[in-house]
Amino acid sequence: MVGIGWQSMRVSEASLSEFESETLPEISTSLTLAEGVAQLAAIAPYTASPGRPFQLQTESERIHRRILELRGVADSLADSVFQRDIDERLDDLQTTLEELVALVREELYLREDSLAQQFRIRQLPLNEDNAATVNSQQGLVWLLQLLESPSLVPESILNNLKLSEQNEQVASIADDLLMAHRRLNQIQERKNYLLISIRAKSEQLSKQVSDFVGGLQKKVSRQRQEVSSFVDRGQNWIIGISVFLLLGLTRLYWYSQRMTKDLGVVTNNMEQLSLGRVDSKHTWDTSKR
Repeated sequence: MVGIGWQSMRVSEASLSEFESETLPEISTSLTLAEGVAQLAAIAPYTASPGRPFQLQTESERIHRRILELRGVADSLADSVFQRDIDERLDDLQTTLEELVALVREELYLREDSLAQQFRIRQLPLNEDNAATVNSQQGLVWLLQLLESPSLVPESILNNLKLSEQNEQVASIADDLLMAHRRLNQIQERKNYLLISIRAKSEQLSKQVSDFVGGLQKKVSRQRQEVSSFVDRGQNWIIGISVFLLLGLTRLYWYSQRMTKDLGVVTNNMEQLSLGRVDSKHTWDTSKR
């Protein structure tokens, strides 16, 4: 029984070790995943403001590699439900990052196109007779608008200088620049929204991972407590059984010793009787005993 008790405790401890060997890597993988997503969100602002197309390409490839690494980490998760949820969140995050890269690429294209517009502007003939004049008050208003509502300045300049009413070439350039400016404003607003969205999605995923890890840690702690309690109870039970067995063996030994002594006396008396030696007093004492 003692052996069975010890074996049961060993099995319980082995089960705990096996549970921890499965759970602890899951915790480590989840934390690695959360850290990777946080790093991915941290590089998003750099992606949103590259100076040159080659820099954007470098950042885009970097993001792609990070996404692949995170998917590899997610694939190693043992919890299939949690893994599917993480895959969906990574899909959503990847879509958002790809949209951000596409917007930045369009922004760079528009800014590069402005170089071509500069060339067209330099080729325009100077016509002093139709040159529009700008008074100091209007100039100050535009400067103020650049601080308060910069997106309104180009259209205000276009209307005040009546650039759309001038010759076809000037009107074409003015309209192209105004459209480009409007699109750049839209891109900037969308980029700001996407950056906020990426940060929020990263925080949501981190919270989800934190909750998942917290649940696993509670399971491990609860399993340890249960095994520890079982082992303590088992040890107390084994000690009690051992003491009981020891007392039983001691009592059995004492009885066996007494019986051995009594049998010795009876055997001796029988030998005396067989030899014809009868000691009535001794026999009487023996019989009394």
